[in-house]
Amino acid sequence: MIKVLPPKTAEEVVARERERKANTILLMALLEDHLEKFHKMANAKKIWKAIKSRFDGNDESKKMHKYLLKQQFEGFSVSTSKGLHKGYDRFQTLLSQLEIHGAGVSHKDANQKFLRSPPYSWSRVALIMRTKPGLDTLSFDYLHNNLRVFKCDVKSTTASSSNTRNVAFVSAENTSSTNDVSTAYSICFPSVSKSQKEGSSSYIDEVIYSFFAN
Repeated sequence: MIKVLPPKTAEEVVARERERKANTILLMALLEDHLEKFHKMANAKKIWKAIKSRFDGNDESKKMHKYLLKQQFEGFSVSTSKGLHKGYDRFQTLLSQLEIHGAGVSHKDANQKFLRSPPYSWSRVALIMRTKPGLDTLSFDYLHNNLRVFKCDVKSTTASSSNTRNVAFVSAENTSSTNDVSTAYSICFPSVSKSQKEGSSSYIDEVIYSFFAN
């Protein structure tokens, strides 16, 4: 009998948990008739390769891709280590994949999701932008450009112990085709304690996304 040793380090515990959840997500995407064939496979990577080999190109495969992409969208987040720019690239790719598979999301849903996904250091700016009018029709590219404008100010506010900061919100209606800023609105808000813990990256974003990239 083969014994599976328990994880010993924190990294091994996290990896084991991500693997377990990835297996669950993949198996949930399968019809009951196919579960017996796939559920005994060693890991999520092998399950995914077997799924692609078995269903690639047919209607069942397309439904499965759509389901996994929706799960990735729901669990999307941007970690501090990856940064906003890489997060933007990955989210843009995800939106394109959703559109290709007939599961495209509205500007409102995409913008609200991305503004709930940045690292803690961006949370105050994201909260302000979520309350601004016109967000429902603002393109994702414009949203990203506005966040980039705040970059320097966000860095200074997270390092400062002052009680208030002024942040400029750039209106998309007043930006040119070259994204030059012509108008801004000054907003004052209280500082928030930096001790709040930043959420970890979604296991779906870490595991399932890599399957689509391969």
